[in-house]
Amino acid sequence: MNYVRKPYPKEWKKKKKNMYHHPNSNPQAPPSIPSSSSLKPGIIVYPLIYMLDQTQRQVKVLQLNLNNNTPSSILHQSKTAIEALFSMYTVSNPNRLFYAMAGYVFHRNTESPPFGGAIKSNPGYLQFQGTNAIELLEFLVSEAFQAYWGLKGREAVDLVAEAANRVYEMQVQREKDGLDELMMQGMRKAGHIDWVGHYVIPIELRHVNEKKIKRGKECGYDIQEGG
Repeated sequence: MNYVRKPYPKEWKKKKKNMYHHPNSNPQAPPSIPSSSSLKPGIIVYPLIYMLDQTQRQVKVLQLNLNNNTPSSILHQSKTAIEALFSMYTVSNPNRLFYAMAGYVFHRNTESPPFGGAIKSNPGYLQFQGTNAIELLEFLVSEAFQAYWGLKGREAVDLVAEAANRVYEMQVQREKDGLDELMMQGMRKAGHIDWVGHYVIPIELRHVNEKKIKRGKECGYDIQEGG
């Protein structure tokens, strides 16, 4: 499902720049991994990638050999690993978990880039301008790895993997209310629902009981400012 983007608080409108756009609609310069010759002596950037550990049912951050990998392939394989994790358990719609991931990341990373920043002036999630959950997942993966390749540390790479694993765990444990809250935070900060007000979770994004799907009662929530 695609969403018409909702406006952010007025004080942020002048701060939005260098926006992320889906690569199919607005191509950007391809990402690059710094070569050893371009780094200061003693600085090493190990190539990282997300891989699915099917035994432990977790996304793990692993080092890899760059010989047969490009930045684009790393991003694609990393995104696919998260999608594969979420497909290991019956869910109503993986988009629900992608939004919950974003809610977890945007809530935890409130002070440093690429997802955080000054909360009232230029939080990192303002860079996202996509219209659906898949583009949001691509944004999370791409921004995390490009921050690492830009020598800003690997914290964002680890955080996105942590978010995927935590959201999957919540789904397995059927923590419906917690997932609902994270999902709405992710949708709000992605600009896909109004910043404040009453919001009814669409049928396709609601929690599904694996034994019996219930479609009767609407799930309405009041979205408060902050958080």
